[in-house]
Amino acid sequence: MKSNFLPKSRYEEMYIVEEYPLKTKLAPVHSKKSESPVAVKAAETLRRLLQPSLPFPNNKKMASDFGNVITKWMKCQTWKATQPAVNLPFIHTFAFNEKIPLYQCWRLKVSITRKRNDLLELHIPSFIPKEIMWAPGGTTSIECIISIASCTLQTGTANGSVIYPFTVPYHNHEITSQSAEISIPTPEGSLIIGAASLNYIVSENGNPRHRSEEECLPAGVIASMYI
Repeated sequence: MKSNFLPKSRYEEMYIVEEYPLKTKLAPVHSKKSESPVAVKAAETLRRLLQPSLPFPNNKKMASDFGNVITKWMKCQTWKATQPAVNLPFIHTFAFNEKIPLYQCWRLKVSITRKRNDLLELHIPSFIPKEIMWAPGGTTSIECIISIASCTLQTGTANGSVIYPFTVPYHNHEITSQSAEISIPTPEGSLIIGAASLNYIVSENGNPRHRSEEECLPAGVIASMYI
């Protein structure tokens, strides 16, 4: 038995530019001496653009750690001469909530490919939720929020971002694959990050409730590329 993604009632697919009104203003993060100012600026921009998929966008440790992994990636190569690459070291497995890393809860192999300098393709393969997703007891459905962001690495300039939210029932039936073309600028020198978060929905007295405990809000990087 196959089923499609459930339609969203609280979200619609949104195309976001730099001026998108964020849920909360991000607090400044002071860089460490070991961190690259370029990496810190890029991390700040990307956090802002990815905020719909970040359960705690103002967490200072997470913000500092994100800048640090971008610094590590830059240090492992001469980034100014870097060739286009995907699955960037250190960045690709980053957890935006270290209490429950996304890779421990979601084994779905989502792909984001660049079609041209203003078009990406998001592909979500078919899957069976209970086989590739972990969820706490009592979960009836899972809300997934995928955010894709692009910034110019050298300047930290925001190129744009997109939200792709969907909800799936938590069962043993196959969910059909989905593909979507994403219109987002990705000029040469862009750092592109795909992030996802999971929100678990349980039923209480017949009414749906989102689990809000920190250990029930996994979020992390699902795709990374440098153009």
